[in-house]
Amino acid sequence: MRLPRVRPRWSPEPAKMRARERDNPLPGPRELNRSVHLDGEISGDLTTTESVVIGATAVIRANIRATRIVIRGIVHGDLTATTSIELISPARVFGNLEGPEISIGPGVTFSGACRMSATLPTRAI
Repeated sequence: MRLPRVRPRWSPEPAKMRARERDNPLPGPRELNRSVHLDGEISGDLTTTESVVIGATAVIRANIRATRIVIRGIVHGDLTATTSIELISPARVFGNLEGPEISIGPGVTFSGACRMSATLPTRAI
């Protein structure tokens, strides 16, 4: 699955949230009920009941909790998913991974611990 490249900005579309500019913090911990695509430099924890996609140009400093997480950029923080976590080159992840299905592709840099369980309770998200 290939996602189009988009320059960093906030999107009015309900299914996407993008950083408007570099070093833009998410105001406090964000809790959303939609899928999110992040590009740019962003800090602040994020929880969503849908998917999170981190673009190849993104530098994220946050703990992320979601149903499904796909990483192509740089993440400093722990990732927790109820269905799957996928790290795709050129991803660089510095933090722990937790989920029932974890995929780390060739060319990915990962520093942390992995914890795989049959299923994570939905309440954890």
